[in-house]
Amino acid sequence: MKPEDRFAPLSTAPSLLIVVAAWNFMLNGVANTVFAILLITAAGRAGLNPVVLMAAAGLRLAAAGGLFWTGLLLKRGERRGGWLALGFTLLPVLPILFGAPVDWVTVLLTVVSLLVLASIWNDLT
Repeated sequence: MKPEDRFAPLSTAPSLLIVVAAWNFMLNGVANTVFAILLITAAGRAGLNPVVLMAAAGLRLAAAGGLFWTGLLLKRGERRGGWLALGFTLLPVLPILFGAPVDWVTVLLTVVSLLVLASIWNDLT
């Protein structure tokens, strides 16, 4: 057996874990967009302050755009997407620094997301 026969050919397709992580961020972006539209609709019917409503919806839409863009960058295998994913992953844990209680589900999902990011980090360019 020749040495070159012992190794499988390298694939140019992204790993399944990168694709799953990318779709996770892209679906979160779509879900946040839908939630922002529902927020605007429901709060508008309830007669809430339109300035506060538009500010909250604007922040939600900005986060949705960032999440979707992060997913697109991860899908292309770019390191920028990894940095954005790291930021979005650590964002829910930020209240711990200010003494706010954080439930165990948030911490668990953050740890799992960090493990996924750590495993795909070397595949990002």
